[in-house]
Amino acid sequence: MTVIEFRPSRLLAMLVVALHLAAAFSFLLGFGVGAASAAGLLVLAGSAWHCLHHFRQQFGRLGLLADGEVIVDPGGVAERRLLPLPASAVSYPAVWLAWRVDGAAETGTLLLLRDQFELHAWRELQVWLRLRARTRLEGPQGLP
Repeated sequence: MTVIEFRPSRLLAMLVVALHLAAAFSFLLGFGVGAASAAGLLVLAGSAWHCLHHFRQQFGRLGLLADGEVIVDPGGVAERRLLPLPASAVSYPAVWLAWRVDGAAETGTLLLLRDQFELHAWRELQVWLRLRARTRLEGPQGLP
């Protein structure tokens, strides 16, 4: 098993802040100063806090297995085994890891950005997802 570590994305945090600020200005310009814009700003402030808090609470390690599976937070409190799905996508700036929990119907996606990783870990994740995980998905047993 190869374990790679990552940190919270600064680019994603800046994008979330920028989108929330744009929405706040939209409320102010659209409704003016009043109760409707105050309610909208309150909801936006809660949404921004929730998003930024969620980014900081994310786990920081992935275990890449040779059989094409992923262990989230290996050896940690939130350890889970995930099976990558064919919807996973690899591009230069981002990896969308679509997954299903091993032995359960729970599915989800994980966005991983280039600024979260050291250069060698980013390349290793991309190669692993393109080769190991894709080979597992296209194997003789069919789709998971």
